[in-house]
Amino acid sequence: SQSVMLPHPFAARHGLFARAAGEKSAPSLADGTRRLVTIPARGLAIGSLTFDRPEVLAFSEPSGAAGSTATDGLIGNTLLSRFTLYVDYARKHLYFEPPRR
Repeated sequence: SQSVMLPHPFAARHGLFARAAGEKSAPSLADGTRRLVTIPARGLAIGSLTFDRPEVLAFSEPSGAAGSTATDGLIGNTLLSRFTLYVDYARKHLYFEPPRR
């Protein structure tokens, strides 16, 4: 449910561990717990959307899914819950619809 979760290879490739501001642990169904580092971020842009100071966490060890290079990261519920999302699998697009007021 974090804002952004980065796998170890992506964080290492971009030198993000040098910017780590803290450490956390999270439960893991596979092996008990996972160690994570908090990466300070001023902002995040997804297309034309911007988010100020999102929570960014990276897996500190490259084991299991945390070592995967299949994706660059995951967008968590903290950001996604602000929108109605539409997924166009055929075109590989994700549409964010802002809440109606």
